[in-house]
Amino acid sequence: MKFRDFKIGPRATLVFAIIVSIVVVMGLLSANKLERLRLAEQDVETNWMASIRLAGLINSSVLRLRLESLRATTTNDPVVRDQTVKTFPDYRQEFTGFVRKYESVVASPEEQSLYDKVRASADRYDVLLNQLEPMLLSGDNEAASALISSTIRPLTNDLVNKISDLMDYNDQGAKAAGVLTGEIYHSGLVTIYGLLLAVVTLTIVLGYMLVRSVTQPL
Repeated sequence: MKFRDFKIGPRATLVFAIIVSIVVVMGLLSANKLERLRLAEQDVETNWMASIRLAGLINSSVLRLRLESLRATTTNDPVVRDQTVKTFPDYRQEFTGFVRKYESVVASPEEQSLYDKVRASADRYDVLLNQLEPMLLSGDNEAASALISSTIRPLTNDLVNKISDLMDYNDQGAKAAGVLTGEIYHSGLVTIYGLLLAVVTLTIVLGYMLVRSVTQPL
């Protein structure tokens, strides 16, 4: 049966049904692309950026503890020394809190392996700080300095390197997620423009067929 064999009503209905179907498909594909884009953006925001932030806080806490340890053992100002020793437990608690909190944002086996290394070094650092803090409280600067130089400094250097590895991993993950977001956006634009072109082309073709089927002599 030829297209022109249909009555004008069914012909027009068929033409518009085809056009509407394509528009619906375009809308569904666009919604799918937008959802994928939203998920990729959420992955960057809730996973990679949160991990980068916490790793940075862990790193800054280590550096702060190292600085406070040296200040307590080297300052000649008793007021500064007393204040440093007084606030030292707070900095330790802050450091421990950041390390433990990071576990909640681990999102892959690779990240877990890197975090486990940081956690193990952080636990060893905490043990050494348990030895250092009484020396600071008693004013035994010679023993404290010896412990820092011989044991704590090498450990914290290694800890900082492990934190750096963790930060590098998250930086690379965030960059990869950004690339994926860009690819999804570009793919979405291509899909939408392609379907839009298809709708316009099909509308012209079907409109021409409809008009021709009406005006062409029997």
